Amino acid sequence: RMPDAQVTITDVEESMMKLAQIRCSGVDNVKCEVASAIHLSQFADNSFDLVTCNFGLMFFPDQVGALREMKRVLRPGCELLISHWHEMALPRLSKRILAACEIDQALPADPESLAKVGATEDLLSAAGFDVAEAVQRTLPFTFTHADNA
Repeated sequence: RMPDAQVTITDVEESMMKLAQIRCSGVDNVKCEVASAIHLSQFADNSFDLVTCNFGLMFFPDQVGALREMKRVLRPGCELLISHWHEMALPRLSKRILAACEIDQALPADPESLAKVGATEDLLSAAGFDVAEAVQRTLPFTFTHADNA
């Protein structure tokens, strides 16, 4: 537990930030900001102890550019945690998620591209990260109806 931690949640879609604000209402140390991972200009260099990117990197048009921005805002020696799809059990799942979130965005040609052995590590290296550890884990993921979120 880190009672003094400050948490900043970002997403390029305003609708996602509205949902995050609702879910975090009453939590004093969380702020939500609309921001593109490719352009984190509202954040100073070396301003975060941890950056997470959950199920987003595979959708970014400039993955290396986004990772460079994440590296820029991370304090030296701090961590970046990335999660992404390994296999899509339901090929149309991502389109349904984007539609449910009212996101008008085309999907990348291959949303499973990061599942290829070494793909994520190659992107991280290209963005200037020293890859200390890459761990692949398969975890269950449960979807609820968007109206219940």
